[in-house]
Amino acid sequence: MKKMLKISLWITSILVMLLLFVLLVMNNTKVHNYRDNESSIIEITVEGQKVDSEQSPAGVATEFELLLEMDLTNNQEVVFYVSHQWTEVFIGDELVYCLEQSSELPFIKTPGSQWVRIPIYADDEGKCIRVLTTPAYEDHLKKEIKFFIGSSLAIYRAQLEETFPIILLSTLNILVGMILLFAAVYYRKVERKDSELIPLGLIGITIGFWRLAHNDFSPYLLEGKEIFLYYLSVT
Repeated sequence: MKKMLKISLWITSILVMLLLFVLLVMNNTKVHNYRDNESSIIEITVEGQKVDSEQSPAGVATEFELLLEMDLTNNQEVVFYVSHQWTEVFIGDELVYCLEQSSELPFIKTPGSQWVRIPIYADDEGKCIRVLTTPAYEDHLKKEIKFFIGSSLAIYRAQLEETFPIILLSTLNILVGMILLFAAVYYRKVERKDSELIPLGLIGITIGFWRLAHNDFSPYLLEGKEIFLYYLSVT
């Protein structure tokens, strides 16, 4: 009787997991939205021009220019990704964004990886966005930038969808690692047996946390914690 009950529980668990997986990968509903929900995103890749910079370890920085020729609304953003780059953004002649070294952490030489998010307004149409990036290290001189223009929610969802498989697999790595550690503790405390599961559990947890920290979406999600994420990914 107990054997049949265990088999039934296993079969039920597998069926529930399969159902949840199908619901995850399939569209649950069909929506017809006949009004613009501002879900479209414009992607523009811009090549940079080298300019002299006394602050740069390489002696040069990179300047990018993007002309806002598209129709704009007041709830849109220009978003782009930089890695190990101190960054300034101008709209016309106005400085609208500046990423510089903190006086609280003078020993930190890099800002890590950042998503720069610049709100734009309808009256910015026709203006030029100028981005100046200064590399924290000589081998990180940026050659091009991919700009995303659209609503903040649309850009957020697009980046999440692109990175979701990595987040899912990393989370599973951590969960499996924790299960292995608990199993090892159980064998040692209850069964009085040594187990080789502890190294496997630690490896799984370490790989999971490393991959969670080392992807493009995490700096977007944990804004202001980019340096922490960088050092977490390299330690």
